[in-house]
Amino acid sequence: MTTTLTAEQAQAQKEFRAFADTRVAPYADAWHRAQRTPPEAVRLLADEGLLGLPVPAEYGGGGSDAVTLGLLAAELGRACSSLRSLLTVHTMVAHAVARWGTRAQKDTWLPRLARGERVAALAVSEPGTGSDASAVTTRVTRDGEDWILDGHKKWITYGETADLFLVVGRGEQGPTALLVERGTPGLRTELIEDMIGIRASMTAHVYFDHCRVPGENLLARPGLGVSHVTGAALDLGRYTVGWGCVGILDACLDASTDYAAERVQFGVPIREHQLVRRMISEMYTSARAARLLSLEAGRLRDARDPGALAATSTAKYFASTAAARAATDAVQIHGANGCGPDYPVQRLLGDTKVMEVIEGSSQLHQVGLAEYAFQERAPFRRTPAAAARGSECPMTTTTETTTETTTATTLKTTTVKCVVWDLDNTVWDGVLLEDAEVTLRPEVVETLRILDERGILHSVASRNDHAAAMAKLEEFGIAEYFLYPQINWGNKSESVQAVAKAINIGLDTLAFVDDQPFERDEVAFAHPQVRCIDAVDAAGIPDLPQMHPRFVTADSRERRHLYRADAQRNAAEESHEGTSEEFLASLGMRFTIGPAEERDLQRAEELTVRTNQLNATGYTYSYEELDAFRRSPDHDLLVAGLEDRYGTYGKIGLSLVERGEGVWTVKLLLMSCRVMSRGVGSVLLGHLIREAHRAGAKLRAEFVPTDRNRTMYITYKFAGFREIAKKGDIAVLENDFSRIPEFPPYMDVTVGS
Repeated sequence: MTTTLTAEQAQAQKEFRAFADTRVAPYADAWHRAQRTPPEAVRLLADEGLLGLPVPAEYGGGGSDAVTLGLLAAELGRACSSLRSLLTVHTMVAHAVARWGTRAQKDTWLPRLARGERVAALAVSEPGTGSDASAVTTRVTRDGEDWILDGHKKWITYGETADLFLVVGRGEQGPTALLVERGTPGLRTELIEDMIGIRASMTAHVYFDHCRVPGENLLARPGLGVSHVTGAALDLGRYTVGWGCVGILDACLDASTDYAAERVQFGVPIREHQLVRRMISEMYTSARAARLLSLEAGRLRDARDPGALAATSTAKYFASTAAARAATDAVQIHGANGCGPDYPVQRLLGDTKVMEVIEGSSQLHQVGLAEYAFQERAPFRRTPAAAARGSECPMTTTTETTTETTTATTLKTTTVKCVVWDLDNTVWDGVLLEDAEVTLRPEVVETLRILDERGILHSVASRNDHAAAMAKLEEFGIAEYFLYPQINWGNKSESVQAVAKAINIGLDTLAFVDDQPFERDEVAFAHPQVRCIDAVDAAGIPDLPQMHPRFVTADSRERRHLYRADAQRNAAEESHEGTSEEFLASLGMRFTIGPAEERDLQRAEELTVRTNQLNATGYTYSYEELDAFRRSPDHDLLVAGLEDRYGTYGKIGLSLVERGEGVWTVKLLLMSCRVMSRGVGSVLLGHLIREAHRAGAKLRAEFVPTDRNRTMYITYKFAGFREIAKKGDIAVLENDFSRIPEFPPYMDVTVGS
């Protein structure tokens, strides 16, 4: 977790704090009592460029990163949650327009929103619709080129004064999003007063009575109003609300420590009372934890990491619930004074209760976070037995570190290891759950066959009924092609991520095929390193340069079958009731180590290119280079293979040792991620240790840290290596032979010569 701010972020935080302390905090209680935010306060935010802070610079905004936006939300939240709410709803709408708007919509609205010439509000909630946004009842009807809105929205933050509303209603094709300007005939608002918190936020009813909206104000296509438009907006809203709660925690801590230092009871300041200290210590730790979680969420958002969704939900849930506890304790510390209008803690208490409700209630986040937990620990990712062994390959490829070292454009030139397919109007013509019949596309079948022969895998990411879709794939005779199919009603980006984790490959080695540009955009936004392909180009996919591995080896031709055997092993491990070692012993594993032969070189090159997480140096070698090492009298190039009762794993390990006078140096050590859960990760390294010790030579190893291979460093450390020197990026490790490893008892190891 990175917690350090850049110099620019630290300076921005300093400026935001000064602004909040001088221009907002002194007036917050007055605005709270008046239940109004004065227009000059809104104008002040706009003039300072704060309303447009995250709007892309090309449209006149600040183009800020997510962390900087969060820092602003925290400082405004510390000073006045009502004004922070304006930042939240305004940037939610701006974000939705930037993400889903047409070029004309962006050109029209983003500059105005960035300058604060128009203030925006999100109109989704209704009297009978809250967390379940898909249940909206406001009607959206097409009338010629226009849209007609009829309905009633409620709890719309700054709805009383907003100039532009992003409205979600229900149309013939599902939830539909429209941009509606104040002043449109049929639109009226009514202020909601006497709320428990954020009383200055001008929250309102918004009514639509045959409200006619121009056709060009449709945001995204019909049917995507909740899943795409509102989903993106609310995700940003959760993020800034979470940061706003960080600010509330700071405000509670400031107020409580100041008051406890001055208030005297029983002859001493109440700061000396242990139970007061307990409450303040809880505030202090909660404030620090909430800030760290929010920083992590911001960092992941800036990196476009798919984990940002879970991190944002985690931060919002923790910060809002912690702020509610802190505000309760702050009032308790203030005693009767905390219940009156002279101290800000009474305002903070009401505000925090609202924070536990808006942008996803605490209970909704609990349900969602539990689902994230189950997904992250699903059996095909990391089984309990494998976790107990502690030697399994990491199942997560972090996007943020990948994008820090290379551009998305560069990543998309990486050889593809797996193609992830949509189904409806992609693999087949038609929509399975709507059409009487769907027809398999012959060009897709041919593409599946060609890529499979090259060792490129296939999977599925489809919004569909799982049982019906799998039955249709079986009927068409192509179900065997698809590994770990993700057929559900979730986002395609989450399904693509699940495929990468299940197969244990990087997102930069995936391609995604879909007929819908919105689906491709959603995946590209979440995973910019994934190559997204229009389904109309399916026939040409085999011709893409990324679909041509340099060599097609015997192992690569069997790759799909190897992975299917892995799935059988994993299923057997899940159902096994004995210990981990008992299960491993039941596999009858046979591990072979021997000098590389000429016929092994293509697979050896493939291993250096394909293996990133378990390559100790990150080096790749060509066929010609490996052949030279194979022939060299000063080098040992070894390959390792593995098989068990389910079949062969193929060639799964490679080492290159340079034999000098009295010193052997491991120049390359790698192991396929597919076999790490079998407890074989240290076998090849153990063999090298034994051989060097027998020869009376020192054994050293080179390690070059990359963004993925920390597991190999840990493997070296557990094997008794320690760092003795540093040569630029290369760490030189040496084994002291204090313990000579034995081969695992559940494995038959054969060493060739």
